[in-house]
Amino acid sequence: MLKFLLRCLLVLFLVSTAMVTSTALGGSQPKPNVGIDSSIKRLAAREIDEDSLVAMVRFLSTKNSFGELRSRFVLREDDLKEVADSLCVRLERYTGGTAHRFPFTFEEKRFSPNDSTYTSENLVVRVPGTGRIDGLFIVSGHYDAIAHRTPGWQDDWQHMPAPGADDNGTGVATIMELARIIEPNTLPFDVLFVLFSAEELGRLGSEDFVANYDLYIGEDIIADITVDMIGYNGKGERGCALFSDYESGWLADWLEEISISEFPGFDFEIFKPSLGNSDHASFWDAGYNAVCFVEPGDEFGITYYPYYHTVQDTMGWIDFSQVKMVAQTIRDFFISVGNDTIPDYSILSSDIFLQRGDYPTSRKVFAEGDTLSLKVMVRNNLMCRLR
Repeated sequence: MLKFLLRCLLVLFLVSTAMVTSTALGGSQPKPNVGIDSSIKRLAAREIDEDSLVAMVRFLSTKNSFGELRSRFVLREDDLKEVADSLCVRLERYTGGTAHRFPFTFEEKRFSPNDSTYTSENLVVRVPGTGRIDGLFIVSGHYDAIAHRTPGWQDDWQHMPAPGADDNGTGVATIMELARIIEPNTLPFDVLFVLFSAEELGRLGSEDFVANYDLYIGEDIIADITVDMIGYNGKGERGCALFSDYESGWLADWLEEISISEFPGFDFEIFKPSLGNSDHASFWDAGYNAVCFVEPGDEFGITYYPYYHTVQDTMGWIDFSQVKMVAQTIRDFFISVGNDTIPDYSILSSDIFLQRGDYPTSRKVFAEGDTLSLKVMVRNNLMCRLR
């Protein structure tokens, strides 16, 4: 029976390769600078500016030119609102669109047992595309921070800083830079840039956003790309990790191919399945495709960064060239999609996988009596999974 299933897998893989054009995942991606549209060529010519990344992380982590550290802890509502106000102004200036603020309330008793009800907000701006591909991509990350691993901080968070330069100033800077360079009516799909709040208290902002998505936005989500903490280079080799689940494997594989072709020697590692400890997991829970960029970590994808969630999470530990490479990988992925001839229906190689019982498996050896099934997903317009 196992041999029969594996033969079926091979046949379906060959069929899928025939169904998908040579520019899909089964073949080589088009070079980003070989655009079929002048607007795509303009985007390819717009470089990620490392100085802009530095300036944004400096703003997010410090309050003034003297380097006084800022707090972006979500319970310090006025301080975080000041940051949100500035981010909205910049998003509108970069994109020409309207930055929408979606508030949500929550209770928190670990840090504030007496006054436990708080309000924060997610920030959203939409950059329209040409409409050639239905649905939209989301590029997201959280803009709040925390420093509870610092001794005494949990008892004095009202006065101590939470600068969050790496976590997640680097992710916010990446999102802001992509919003700056992607002009309206450039890509074949819309892009939604989303900055979540209260991630550090358990993904509260992204959970609220996904739960109310049909009310807020309502259009089909192609996939979410989350960026969360990408600046630390602990081993001296630039790279990143990408968290994915099986159903988002097409996106992870494509991003990896883009990165390898653009940055030889950049250490790009996919974890599939992987940790669900950032906002991408809120999309997984709702059945959407999502991946999350993080900095290089251990064999499980856990960061080496020693100043994670401390007041010492400051700019001096960040490799901004590494941050730039991640931002450019996302930009070049969008360019690659914009260059593609999109088939009406497709099956990608990562859309065909074995399940052992009710769960996908990458195992190569099975025990007698194991129940295996073959799962195949079909997409329309290359990326939208048919449910």
